[in-house]
Amino acid sequence: MVVQLQDLDGHLVVLIPTLYDPAIRTKSGTTDAVFTHVCDVTAGEVFRDQMIVARQFVDGMRDHLLHPFIGVVRRLDDGGFTFDSARDDQRDVARDFLNGLSD
Repeated sequence: MVVQLQDLDGHLVVLIPTLYDPAIRTKSGTTDAVFTHVCDVTAGEVFRDQMIVARQFVDGMRDHLLHPFIGVVRRLDDGGFTFDSARDDQRDVARDFLNGLSD
């Protein structure tokens, strides 16, 4: 199953980048991408090995493989997306969600 950033708008998520590829071919040409496990805490779903090409996400995650990023995906006025770092209470909810996956 594939999840897209627009599906995650306003959702608390945990992003775990697993692979950086500097030469992914897309309809628009070649770009770099990060393959990421996406844990949608808000919806209670996990999407493995999702390709993210959004520049802000790739730049922030490519050098931090296997590091969990906890935050909220938010659509920008220009149509792009940003990732707002989670508050402490949101981090607790995300950690509880991840712990529940291993039970």
